[in-house]
Amino acid sequence: MLKRGFIKKLPLAAALLGALALTLESFLSLSHKSLCRTEACEVVGKYLNVSESLLVAGAAVFFWLLAIILFFAGRYTDRMKNYPFYLLALALAVDSSLMGFQFFTIHQKCIFCISIAALLVVVAILYCLSVRSLVFFICVILIWAGGFGVHAIMVMPSPQGAYANMAFYSTGKARTSFMPTPQNKILPLQMTLIMSMNCPHCLGVVSFLGDHPLQTQIRLVSIDTDHSSLARLSSFLQQSPDASNPFKLLHEIKENNSVANTPISQELKKQTQNGANFLNNLGITRIPVLVADFPNNQKTIIVGDSEILSFLGKLQ
Repeated sequence: MLKRGFIKKLPLAAALLGALALTLESFLSLSHKSLCRTEACEVVGKYLNVSESLLVAGAAVFFWLLAIILFFAGRYTDRMKNYPFYLLALALAVDSSLMGFQFFTIHQKCIFCISIAALLVVVAILYCLSVRSLVFFICVILIWAGGFGVHAIMVMPSPQGAYANMAFYSTGKARTSFMPTPQNKILPLQMTLIMSMNCPHCLGVVSFLGDHPLQTQIRLVSIDTDHSSLARLSSFLQQSPDASNPFKLLHEIKENNSVANTPISQELKKQTQNGANFLNNLGITRIPVLVADFPNNQKTIIVGDSEILSFLGKLQ
């Protein structure tokens, strides 16, 4: 059996471990380094409203504060027994929600985030053991289950703005269930092509879509903000209702340097700006980009014309 005095020191030791790890990560971020530099870590960082370094620094401050309060709570048990739990309850609510967002909404697993979340849970459980409080332990479980599980029952809107707010053109409506091809290949429910009227690589993808129709909704998003490109897009929108193959029409207009003077709507300007902002938010610097939405809220993002053409070829 472990001595009670030793058990009381365990949550403090775990909190100090978290504080040291986060402090090290915070200092590494100053030189653009990290303890965790996986692809999942980078993707998760794109969805933060604050910088990653600021979030890590804030977490480090929290663990140091928690360690200090745990230290004094061990010395003044009667007076400060509940203080560590108040801090832990707040941190568990926030952290479990962040974990739920990663697992269920964006389907990414940052190893460093998971490690810190696990350490926080360990600190909470050890503290419950040290004060021998079943009520505290039940609250820890409920808080974590609530924050983490709420994301499992919710379908979150697309971060950084819905694709529909960026698309200047769309073919039909998105399907709500999968459609297998004769070759037993599952077509995406819908696809979004992010392109530019000034990009020759985008032209090849548009041409392929014109020659190889797919039975799925395809939305077109442009990142152009110059007048010439916007005029071409306006011309396309004006002619598209009468076009039998809108992709061939866009291909022709894209190659044509003499486009009629078509009025450019403010809505089109906003849509193209939203498209450019979307790529900037994700840190994507190449086009074209194809986003394929599959059943069960699964998304595939493909960057580059050769990669996109290879993906589309497999759907034929």
